[in-house]
Amino acid sequence: MNLSDFYPQSSVHRDASFLWTMLPTSDVPHSICFVQEQRFLALVQQNPCITAVIVPPALADVVAEPLGVVVADNPQQAYYDLHNALVRDYGMAVHTESYIDPTAQIAETARIGRCVQIGAGVSVSEYAIIGDYTIIGAETLIGENVVTGTRGLQNLRIDGRLYPVQFAGGVRIGERCQVLANAIIQRAYNAVYTEIGDDTQISVKVSVGHAGRIGHHTMISGNTQISGGVTIGNHVWIGPGATLTDSIRVGDRARVLIGSVVIEDVPAGAVVSGNFASSHRNRLREYAARRNT
Repeated sequence: MNLSDFYPQSSVHRDASFLWTMLPTSDVPHSICFVQEQRFLALVQQNPCITAVIVPPALADVVAEPLGVVVADNPQQAYYDLHNALVRDYGMAVHTESYIDPTAQIAETARIGRCVQIGAGVSVSEYAIIGDYTIIGAETLIGENVVTGTRGLQNLRIDGRLYPVQFAGGVRIGERCQVLANAIIQRAYNAVYTEIGDDTQISVKVSVGHAGRIGHHTMISGNTQISGGVTIGNHVWIGPGATLTDSIRVGDRARVLIGSVVIEDVPAGAVVSGNFASSHRNRLREYAARRNT
């Protein structure tokens, strides 16, 4: 698809091809995004996956070749209008195939959406909702009342009004996982997966935000809230009742202790606790010092 297929010639400053509407940090080739301020333009121009960008008139001549350029008075609205058209009229989605292995055990009260793929030996429990564009790997257990593939919150307002966004994302759960009762795994509006790695456990009442990525052999304890775009590594342990803010990274083998509120990246192997979460060793020293005074 080319920019000139969707926008009038007067708006196309430099034509180019694209396939996906994504963020400026996209790792999906042939993506288009929007930028409203020049300070974010360098990020886009350094990303080889971005082939086109929508900008305001003041930035039209600033965008370096070979990026395609669309000029719009409101780049944000022009981007989301394009995104909705691609989903609604052209079927943009993470995948389109459906498949349920004959060895999968699916409770009669469970609901299975469109374009769902369920692998060998999967067990889907009572009243679970396997939403559209969900992939479940072999031998994974889906507990009671689990919801996958639900819409994630997009607080998008244009001209002061909520703007309805079409959702193209999905959920991909690895093999031999456990997603326990009442957990929720959201999908993103972009055509990307919220991902759960192999042999990972998602405990009861956990909420995993849209476009999150959780590694393999990781344990997410009960009542944890993981915001959108969070990346969690391999062999990580997240304690009960933790809250992770959006778009942070938790490194491999890190430990986030019970009730922590995490607002910044956690290095690999680190142990953090508290509100806001910081080095657990330092927390213990501070606690000991208070007790001894």
